[in-house]
This record gives sequence, C-alpha cells and structure tokens, in this order.
Amino acid sequence: MRINKYLAQAGIASRRKSEEYILSGRVKVNNKIVTDLAFKINPANDKVLLDDKIILLIEKNIYILLNKPKGYVCSLYDPYNKQLARSLIPLKDRIFNVGRLDKNTEGLIIYTNDGQLANRLTHPNFKIKKTYLVKINKPILDEDIEKIRKGGIKLDTDSTLPAFLNIKDKQKTIIELTIMEGKKRQIRRVFKNLNYNVLNLDRIAIGNIANNGLEIGNYRYLSEKEIKGLK
Repeated sequence: MRINKYLAQAGIASRRKSEEYILSGRVKVNNKIVTDLAFKINPANDKVLLDDKIILLIEKNIYILLNKPKGYVCSLYDPYNKQLARSLIPLKDRIFNVGRLDKNTEGLIIYTNDGQLANRLTHPNFKIKKTYLVKINKPILDEDIEKIRKGGIKLDTDSTLPAFLNIKDKQKTIIELTIMEGKKRQIRRVFKNLNYNVLNLDRIAIGNIANNGLEIGNYRYLSEKEIKGLK
C-alpha cells in the first residue's frame, strides 16, 4: 500500500493533505523519514509515524454532518486560539473536516476519518455540487444572474464554472446558488467582482446531503443512504 493511501485510510486527512505531510518530512516509516509519495509499505509489518506518533489503520469509518455557526474556523489546530468547529463535536475519535467554510460562513460541513471519501468530495474532477443561500446588499441585476449561470467570471488567474442560480425573494437579494467547484472564498469573490457585498452566506447542501432540520451548532451522523450517495 502506498504511504499516502495508508495515511488517508488511517483517518489522518484526505489523500492530498496527507501528501503535504509526507513532502514536508513529517512522516516516518520504521523511524526513517519518507518523502516519496510512491513509497509502499506493508501495513502488517511496517511502523508508520506522523510527527513521531504511531499511526494505525482505523477499524470503523465515521461520517458526521455539522451545521457550523459563524465565528468558528474549520481547522484541527489554530495557533491564534480561534474557536474550532471541531470542538462542537464531542468525540475522541480522530476525524477531520472535508473542505472548509470560512470563519464568517455558516452551514454544512462533513467530518470523517475516511480519507478516500474526503478526496472524492474535494477533488475538482468529481464536481460535487454544493448549494448555498446567499444574502447580498442590493437587488441582483438580470445581466449578473446570467454571468453567474454562464460561468467564466475571472478570479485571479482562474475562471468560474457554470452555476445554478435561483432567486428566493421579491427584492432579489436572497439567492440560492449551486456550484461544482471550491475555490477559496469563491462565492464572496464572485459577488465582489460583480459589485455586491455578501451579508450572509449559508451552505445548505453538499451533494445529496441536506440540512433536514439540523440546527446551527449541532451535528448528526450521516445515514447509510447518504454515505452511499456521496460515494
């Protein structure tokens, strides 16, 4: 088994994040630092360490949905002592957030120890839909609606993909937006590019996973049907 796959299956992080740990020299196999992503190990015989702590394969996968409040950051550690969204899930098991929501965004985020699923949900090739409720500071123009739906809005050196957009109120300031990508602070940057300010941003669905009455700050385990849908 490749070392990056082993770390992902051990619930350390997604495979891509695990690769970052390997390349930075934080991973050892039998007390020797390994930086080769293609390095193969025998899980039955080899001892794998991350930051000098032994890493074992997990026996059972965990899938949790959290409705994150504003003011919490999606990280497992923060040197500035910010409120961690992970602290809202009182489990001792090693789980990590799949993707991120910025500090001022609320809504749904998945926590798991399944690195392979995390890779699928975050890799752009799989185009997993994520739906948001966006409140902006003024009515959106029809021409801007078409720009968002069509895609191609410049974000630095990149451009957005086509998106699904529905207006939810008569004032045209509350928008349901579904995207199939996850660039950093993408929605806020898109609306800023079009001269709107985002007043509130709430992720209400991830793929086939919807809120279903989950209150802000609470969490629940995903059902077998939901997990199968994500996979």
